[in-house]
Amino acid sequence: MSETLETAAETLRLEVLTLGQVVYAGPVAHVEIPGQAGHLGVLRGHTPMLVQLAPGALHYRLTDGSQHSVRLHGGFAEIGPALVRVLADRISREEDEEQERMARARERAEASMQAVENMPTDPEAVKARLDAELLRFFIAAKDLLPPGH
Repeated sequence: MSETLETAAETLRLEVLTLGQVVYAGPVAHVEIPGQAGHLGVLRGHTPMLVQLAPGALHYRLTDGSQHSVRLHGGFAEIGPALVRVLADRISREEDEEQERMARARERAEASMQAVENMPTDPEAVKARLDAELLRFFIAAKDLLPPGH
């Protein structure tokens, strides 16, 4: 039990809060905060200060060594020797953003594949399609010219 107390005494507590939720509250070994003046690394025993947050990633390492990140969109961080309290305007998890980017990329790739599958392969069909597109282009261009040209 004394080992647990020693470990607790050596760790830093991190609280990441927004107006409507507690994103994380627990012990960490290290925190990196995106401040307006640059990124700030925080360990236990840090000098107390108040930091205005810049949009960016807050990284924290748990006592088991695992790394985690949360994207902040402004706010403030209160830093003390044993506690870092982050009051964020808004947050998003980088894992969630990555999943969203991957889903959008997958949708674009599937749409591209569908477009390729719908393309004619017969040379006469390709020529007919190009001729139709050129005709539409010239009609649209003619409508854009001033009268008399």
